Amino acid sequence: MSTLFEIWDRLAINGESGDGFVRLRLPEVQAAATYAAKSVSEGLEAVVLEVKTHAITARSDYPEAHGFSVHADMLAPGRHGRTRLMVKLTDGRYRDIFHTLAEDVVTKLSEVRTEEEAVNLFITRLARWQSFMRKHSISGLAHEARRGLLGELLLLRDHLLNRFDHDTAMDSWKGSSGANHDFQFPSGSIEVKTTSSNTPHAFHVSSIRQLDSPGQGQLFLYFLVIEESEAGYLSLPQLIDSIRDGLDSTALDSFEESLVEAGYLETQREIYSSPCYSIRRERFFRVNESFPRLREGSLPSGVEDVRYQVAIAACTDFETVSADVMEFVLGPRGDAL
Repeated sequence: MSTLFEIWDRLAINGESGDGFVRLRLPEVQAAATYAAKSVSEGLEAVVLEVKTHAITARSDYPEAHGFSVHADMLAPGRHGRTRLMVKLTDGRYRDIFHTLAEDVVTKLSEVRTEEEAVNLFITRLARWQSFMRKHSISGLAHEARRGLLGELLLLRDHLLNRFDHDTAMDSWKGSSGANHDFQFPSGSIEVKTTSSNTPHAFHVSSIRQLDSPGQGQLFLYFLVIEESEAGYLSLPQLIDSIRDGLDSTALDSFEESLVEAGYLETQREIYSSPCYSIRRERFFRVNESFPRLREGSLPSGVEDVRYQVAIAACTDFETVSADVMEFVLGPRGDAL
């Protein structure tokens, strides 16, 4: 089956004129007539759905963000007429992101059976991408965000996936969605802190809730010290590939969704080929009542947006080992492999 990119590449606009589109039907989508399209005037890509008008819930606005727009055009009037829904690229600088967005939408459309389901999925997936493009830069993740993602992925690969059922491990990863703690289990949570400092003496806490106790269970801290260089042993894409290779289809789908949520797109892979990373040291700490931290419930009234640092030396008495952390968060009836 041709990829959407390959289909767009085959859409020749030579000799065409006007403000219209050339298009090809996408046979993998059965629920609604769906097309890969390209504008004649600008050569910008689009995905088009043509559906019965009554399949569209009345609405006055559609998802829109830098790089893409969505609009509806009446093809035939009346309740039993037809309407065209289109998401189109509006700025060539966003082409890589748009290609990923469109592939995602078309893949999901191939899984539904009715026009109503197709329309609802089309809008909800684009709303998700609208949120993505509001949060993340066209140039990819900043270096600090890359380090944070690297730390979460190393914990996932080296400590969780070899002890948990893969679906359970993937479901626990919440850091990509902005949750208070990066990994959450019924019996406990794990917060990840990653630094590339040559002589790390403290770690940053960017939110008062990051080291606050979870709703249930025990909180642990995974502290990772890495080295960044061209000669490092592992790049971010290589780490992601090593995780992908070991996942079954269900866990892999969840993993890919979480990567996008975190701001990583495979179409931007080359951006992340450098630097590479080496692990210098990793440590686990139990964040109990005596651990040095601030807590939301103890802040004076009117204090907001708290950020602070915790000295590593002050955490030594709370150090533990990976096996004990995993046994605790696994719980008495956890899903071990």
